[in-house]
Amino acid sequence: MPEHTRSRNWLTVAFVVLLMFASTSVVAAESSHEISGDIIWLAENDLGLADVESGSAPRMAIVVGASGYMRLLDGEDPTIQIELNSADDDDLEAISWHPRGESALIVGDNGTVLRYTMDDHAVTHVGGTSVIEGTDLKAVSWNTAGSWAYFGGEDGWLWAYHDTEDGFGEYILLEGTDNSTITDIDCHPEVPLCVVTTLEDGIGVIDRDHSLHWIGGRERAWFGVDCPEKVYPDCSAIGDDRALSLVALHEADAAYSSLSTKTVTTLNGQMTSIHTKSD
Repeated sequence: MPEHTRSRNWLTVAFVVLLMFASTSVVAAESSHEISGDIIWLAENDLGLADVESGSAPRMAIVVGASGYMRLLDGEDPTIQIELNSADDDDLEAISWHPRGESALIVGDNGTVLRYTMDDHAVTHVGGTSVIEGTDLKAVSWNTAGSWAYFGGEDGWLWAYHDTEDGFGEYILLEGTDNSTITDIDCHPEVPLCVVTTLEDGIGVIDRDHSLHWIGGRERAWFGVDCPEKVYPDCSAIGDDRALSLVALHEADAAYSSLSTKTVTTLNGQMTSIHTKSD
């Protein structure tokens, strides 16, 4: 695989929340708000933090970073922490909890795919990953039913993954992909569709048959997408130039999904990640 260079914002010693929007129609937002609170100190050195994701009750959060760094935080008291052994020195990039909340998939550089199990805090390598070996994976998300997960990485690679009884898993390379790095994937919790963001190829929607439909946004780089748990079939994506987009999903035909984009003019700096606001 050709090497892909990228810029990356390293988070050091603390989590920083850039934006939280409580409005359903996020593209109507005219202002941004700084969220303040207690700082959670993980270390006094740069951990190369790349992602943090919360699971279901009991609400726990996994943090991942450079050189296989993994830690579990208690959602109610983040000072309660469990250091996890990834048994891997590759940089870890993204996390997706299974809808049932009992396990999570973690992906990273050189085709790394790990599974965290809640009951014993075990971290194991997922089998059968020789088909994606050497690819730096940047994104992962379980689908609505928890039956398939999607992996995305450099050079536009996208795979669908399914657990099998032999433990090696089934991997399907999605057709219709382009050549730009996949920056994020998120699947809607109610509608069986998943949204993909890229650096150069815009935004795409994956349907229940693993077909990929590009719906626009090629004029800018996109860094993240989030599909909140609500009755509306919408997701929110963030891009460069402070762009915030509402992705309206079309359940009957994913190709008819659409984008509505607005620039958050009151924000200084660059949005780098997006997460759903939660109680």
